Parts: sequence; C-alpha cells; structure tokens
Amino acid sequence: MTNLLTLAKLDEDIKLPLAETDISSPIQASLSAYTDIAETRRLKLRCDIQPAIILKTHRDTFMQMISILVDNAFKYTPDGGEIFFCLKSNGGKIELVEENTCTVGAIDDPERLFERFYRVDSARTQSGAASGFGIGLSAARAITETFGGKLNASCPAPDKIRFIAKFQ
Repeated sequence: MTNLLTLAKLDEDIKLPLAETDISSPIQASLSAYTDIAETRRLKLRCDIQPAIILKTHRDTFMQMISILVDNAFKYTPDGGEIFFCLKSNGGKIELVEENTCTVGAIDDPERLFERFYRVDSARTQSGAASGFGIGLSAARAITETFGGKLNASCPAPDKIRFIAKFQ
C-alpha cells in the first residue's frame, strides 16, 4: 500500500523537500538488518558500500526505493542463492547496484518489471515467496527519477538479475 501511495504522490508532482544526505550509512544499516534472514536461508549476502556518499534527496523516500530493491532481492532469490549490493561514487556520479540469483529463465524482459502491475509468470517464480501487487519496482523507478536518476534492469546471466540506479 505504501508503494501505491508513493506512486500517487509522484504522479501528482508533489515536490519533496530535498537535502544533501549521506546515503551510505542508512543503506549499510538497512542491509545489516537482513543478515539473520540471509543466514537462515543460506543466502550469500555481499555488500560493498563506499562510505560518506552524499546525494541531494529526500531521505525517507530514497530509503523506500532501497527497501523495495532489497525486499525484492530477498523475495525472489532462491535459498542458497546470492545477493550483491554495491554503492559507489566516481567523479560525482553515484551508482547503486543490486544483483541477485533468480529462477533460471524466469525473466524474459527485465525492463517489463517496471511496468505497473506487471508480474512474472507465477508458474516460473519461487512458490509461495512471490507475492505483492506488481508496483514495487515501478515505484522504485519513479523515486529514482524524482531524484534525477535512472533505474534499469538486466540479466547478466540466465540465473541472475541486476538493477542499476545511476545518479548525476
């Protein structure tokens, strides 16, 4: 429901108050909260978070985008799989990468995942784990664009999906 409200607000062009924000620390803290879940499901959770990266953003809304990406990774990564999260800055450009193992061949066109209410064929996703309304990634892309970024998806291997958000 939160993602639907976020989309509605962003569709109405409601201006969020922006501030120079250290995004590294809250991202690191958010990922640390998933350590026990990763351990229980035998997931290899790797993080490479460059410290003290500053972005002009609305902290809570930005962290909602992070939460969507991390929640999706844990929802769709099969037990024993891998999740990788990276945040780095180079020459004023910020790149955020989330990559995870997924069911082989489950995603024909990863860019379609950003369409509102789009769902991957349920017969090919991890049973019982995949639930929701199909608006989370749409909200994540809208949030990214609100802060001047671009969010894209690709499949670097048949059993992996990668989301990259880039900010100027």
